[in-house]
Amino acid sequence: MQRLLSVVVLSCLSWMAFAQDGGAPAPAAPAPASAASPEPASPGAAPSAADAPAAPAPSQDPPAPPPPGALSNEWVQALFAVESDPEPKELAAGVHFPTSNEIRFFLWKNAIQDLGGILIGVGTDQNYFMAGWAKPELLILFDFDQLVVDLHLIYRAAFSVAKDPKEFLGLWSKKKAKSFAAALEASLTDPGQKKRILAEFKEWRRPIEIRLHNQLKFNRENKIKSFLDDPEQYETLARLFAERRVLAVRGDLTAKKTMRQIGELAKRMKLPVRVLYLSNAERYFPFSEDFRANMAALPFDEKSLVLRTTGLGSWKNGDPFYYVIQKSQQFLEWLKDPSIQHVKQLIRHIVPQKERFLYVIDRLPPTEEEKKRPAKPPRGIKGAKQAAQNLSPPPPAAAP
Repeated sequence: MQRLLSVVVLSCLSWMAFAQDGGAPAPAAPAPASAASPEPASPGAAPSAADAPAAPAPSQDPPAPPPPGALSNEWVQALFAVESDPEPKELAAGVHFPTSNEIRFFLWKNAIQDLGGILIGVGTDQNYFMAGWAKPELLILFDFDQLVVDLHLIYRAAFSVAKDPKEFLGLWSKKKAKSFAAALEASLTDPGQKKRILAEFKEWRRPIEIRLHNQLKFNRENKIKSFLDDPEQYETLARLFAERRVLAVRGDLTAKKTMRQIGELAKRMKLPVRVLYLSNAERYFPFSEDFRANMAALPFDEKSLVLRTTGLGSWKNGDPFYYVIQKSQQFLEWLKDPSIQHVKQLIRHIVPQKERFLYVIDRLPPTEEEKKRPAKPPRGIKGAKQAAQNLSPPPPAAAP
């Protein structure tokens, strides 16, 4: 326990030194935050979206692009100035998702391996697995559920004090719960936030422990290494936190603020968004103008991918989800078509790959002639194969 506390205290002292050197006074302790980051909030009040210029003048920008290693104080301030969107009136499906219920996201591993750039992902633990494979230069954990954002602060503490995967897994055990809670408490400064997050840790520690062990077992059965059993991947994640390259923020894919500020920051940093992981979030909203604008604000390049899941499967078949890959620039072309109103219109064109449960969308939006043809979302692998045969022209069989 003393070792855990000492590591966290050193981390806090390092942050205090940053606050003193940053040239801005530290703010008074805030009320429970609407957004959190895996580093304490940056010093000074974040500018409001209404007051801030759409694009800061070049002379105001921190040096770009950020060099390897720890982010400079200027870039840290810019990163943690990203504002949260308003709190949602209700949650998707009306429930929290403190752990992922997706198990075969390793199907994306080959496609995202060593992509670098920025990884933006919704949800919790699945993002750490993907970041271990993609090795991003910046990890942005984006979700509109404040609980999910809070849980990333708990993960931050775990990555800060555990030296390797075995120790990391041990922190979630009942045996280590008391000492880990003490280390977590030492990593938080705001009393309201501290009380809330410690209560969340107490409630969700055991489900997270079960989830991590189950996913580790499942990955091993499929001969997949992850940050839970690969020291190199674990070091990748621990280094991202240590170098202040991780941000967790409460954001809404259909709102006007957070995602666009992330896009503007990415452009200033001259870093492409290489992985955008949406899970199945798109099923809960239509493709509004704000959603289209948010996607268009992100700097994608030819290597960038959108990853999503769709619930067309069944546990009877081994998994309730299909795992879908699409080139990001291609996705933007779909969004330019005003007749494309919902993700289900894309899912009609998924094409099965060699690996079971893996699918690809690799085509532009349907032509006017194709739109006249009746189409239904494919059900099961047989239906997806039939949908692939109906496409004109047929997409390539290989994943991008």
